[in-house]
Amino acid sequence: AGLPPGRHGDWEIDPAGKVVVAGTPYLAGSNQPLTVGIENLMKAMPCSLDQAIGCVVRTPAKLLGCDGFELAPNTPACLTIFRRPSPDRFLLQRTCVDGVWFDA
Repeated sequence: AGLPPGRHGDWEIDPAGKVVVAGTPYLAGSNQPLTVGIENLMKAMPCSLDQAIGCVVRTPAKLLGCDGFELAPNTPACLTIFRRPSPDRFLLQRTCVDGVWFDA
């Protein structure tokens, strides 16, 4: 999830790095990092990196009613910085949530 262990709204990151529904042992998401999911999607489907990221960012955001993504001065940012050392590798570097940075 790119965040440190602890509660984050309705879910939390346990000390082992699992994303669980807050206060329960139940998984709240995948047991693999999102980068692995993006790599798997790009291997399985003929899609670009932009399309793959859209599947895991834009589409879920729309389902949650968060249609717009915009960077503007004096507003909290939510960003992910990654590097792609080869076409089949996708490595998370840092994540910014509401203007607070976390290292991968």
